[in-house]
Amino acid sequence: MRIITVILMLFLATQSRADLSRSDLDNLSSEKIIEYARMGEAEAQYWLGIAIYKGAIANWRSYGDHLFWIEMAAEQEHELAMSHIATTYFK
Repeated sequence: MRIITVILMLFLATQSRADLSRSDLDNLSSEKIIEYARMGEAEAQYWLGIAIYKGAIANWRSYGDHLFWIEMAAEQEHELAMSHIATTYFK
């Protein structure tokens, strides 16, 4: 029974991911992008981190907030996020 529960949980976790592209994000509100970022969507996490870095989202101007979201995307092997981390830490 435990094995079935674990398999079902893994299946549902993979189904909740939207696999958004950059063009998808262009058509979403910042609130929706934040929602996707919190769900673990790497492209949304990267976009959110960059938007915070540029000051494009009100009340999210912390440098640490920007790095948190970029690092979350980088952990999922998002190439632009990994590049951003490298240039941030190794200037």
